[in-house]
Amino acid sequence: MKEFPIIEEKNIILRKLELSDYAGYLDYVTDEKISSQFNFNYNDESAKLRLEELTQKYSQENKPFVWAIALKDTNEFVGMITIDSISFANKRFSIAYGIRSVFRGNNYAYLACIALIDFIFNNFDMHRLELAHNIDNIASQKTIEKLGAKFEGIARESKFYNNGFKDRKIYSILKHEWLKESK
Repeated sequence: MKEFPIIEEKNIILRKLELSDYAGYLDYVTDEKISSQFNFNYNDESAKLRLEELTQKYSQENKPFVWAIALKDTNEFVGMITIDSISFANKRFSIAYGIRSVFRGNNYAYLACIALIDFIFNNFDMHRLELAHNIDNIASQKTIEKLGAKFEGIARESKFYNNGFKDRKIYSILKHEWLKESK
């Protein structure tokens, strides 16, 4: 991919992280609700270093695995969405996302998921999207179910976080299902 893709969906855009996102990024990575779901443990300095690392990686490698979710009209940093894992051999990928507290309840996670899923299924030879959430993350469960993902089961103690292992609910969407539903 020669240029980092900017993806638009209604009132949000998915774009590169920028150093100017620092204040919003710091709010995001130090938010207790988000850090408990993603195993973040950042302070001011480590958050700044991580943001610098991510933005430098983009400029050197131009590999779009992490997008900032931003408001289309103001470009304000709302959260992040990532390709969490990808297997080209098995034509499978997974995504993860998080929204800053002040922006929750506006469907931004849902819209970002739609934008990224459409982008991946329409531009890459992928067959399966896998989605997962910690069993206690009801907001993410609602987002995933709203996307039309099929529940497959519970992966017991499958993710380690600051305070121990957590069970995760596992879902999937197949490309033909997504394309049929999104038309």
